[in-house]
Amino acid sequence: MSKNSTSPILSAPAAPPKNDGIRWVTTRGTILALGLEGAITRATAGPLRALVAAAADHGYKTLIVDLSAVTAEDGALNRIIEFWRRRGRIRLTGRPEVVCG
Repeated sequence: MSKNSTSPILSAPAAPPKNDGIRWVTTRGTILALGLEGAITRATAGPLRALVAAAADHGYKTLIVDLSAVTAEDGALNRIIEFWRRRGRIRLTGRPEVVCG
């Protein structure tokens, strides 16, 4: 008697899409550079807030933020930016009007 191997009718569910708003991260010396994407809201900003706080705690002095892929924000991003401004230098690139205008 032989056993037939068949694939299941239903596959495992796909992982939910990542929605923490962080597109990429890189460092050089005391500079933390990161790219953001999507909507940065109170509901999604937790990982970003934790990353920025940890960077400040670990001695990073400059934060560079690429906003070119940010689609919306509800004030959460502004609060993170103000947190960093009290601790070091910041440069916004891409579309700073997302948070400034």
